Amino acid sequence: MGTIIERKRADVTTAYRVQIIIKSKGRIVHRSSETFERRSTAESWMKRREKELNSPGGLEAAKRKVGTVGDVIKDYIREKEGGMSRTKTQVLRSIDLGHPHIRFAAKTHRGLCPRPSPWRA
Repeated sequence: MGTIIERKRADVTTAYRVQIIIKSKGRIVHRSSETFERRSTAESWMKRREKELNSPGGLEAAKRKVGTVGDVIKDYIREKEGGMSRTKTQVLRSIDLGHPHIRFAAKTHRGLCPRPSPWRA
């Protein structure tokens, strides 16, 4: 499923491009690629990405272009399936369901970024 291609750059360094192609009934249904400086990093990314895509619902999650924060939370809850405490599950569900005091679940996740914590130096 995945292939690592060694490429020589103009500055004579080596880059490793990982290509993952998934076909169904002779047609390409998913294609992804990433470039890395080290082969070991490329191999570990390829293994992790293939495992994600082969997991139940993994291909559908990869096809989703832009999702909301609520979609990300639903995917996380589904992925952990009983591996979280009841409190964490309840808090995530209250965010996802649009608790009156928490209104960002409907925003797209691409526009969000972490802020530095005022409590950490």
